[in-house]
Order: sequence, then structure tokens, then C-alpha cells
Amino acid sequence: MFAILPVPVPVRTPAGQAMARFALMPEHKDEPCWVIYRSETGGWFTAMVEGGELPR
Repeated sequence: MFAILPVPVPVRTPAGQAMARFALMPEHKDEPCWVIYRSETGGWFTAMVEGGELPR
């Protein structure tokens, strides 16, 4: 399910760190999920994070 995160989540990226604001949530809480973040150059990217790192 697509979700707008209530609080931006810090994500490690190849360029350093970014704040993810959107996520593709897993069916089960303990599974990792994909977050969507925007780079400083304006591109959109995804990264996988552990489910426990996300606000619910």
C-alpha cells in the first residue's frame, strides 16, 4: 500500500542522506519496505528500509 509518512524518515543514499516522505508499505510489519525520496538534483529514487524504522 502507498503511504504518505507523517514524519520524514532519514535514508542513507549513495550521495549521503535524504529524507523520505513516501513509502510502499509491506503487508507484514516485520518486512522491509520501500521508501521514495527526492535527491538534491530533483530526481526521484527508492530505497529499502526495515519496517521498524518507519513511524506508524
